[in-house]
Amino acid sequence: MGGNALKNTHTRRYAAAEYYALYEGLAKQISSMLCANSMLALIPSYRAKETFGDMDLLYSGETLGVDSIKR
Repeated sequence: MGGNALKNTHTRRYAAAEYYALYEGLAKQISSMLCANSMLALIPSYRAKETFGDMDLLYSGETLGVDSIKR
């Protein structure tokens, strides 16, 4: 979206340390809802960035539908 998706909303950029800490918590929550053979990861090429305005996640699995969520 090039930074335009939330142009009318106040946002801030996160330092790398904050970003990775947020990811760890989020990944635990999301992974607990996915099938055992699913994978979730950050985009590897973003490792060199110093700040982040959003979080892009890489997902690998058969489906993201309701049927794949553990209840």
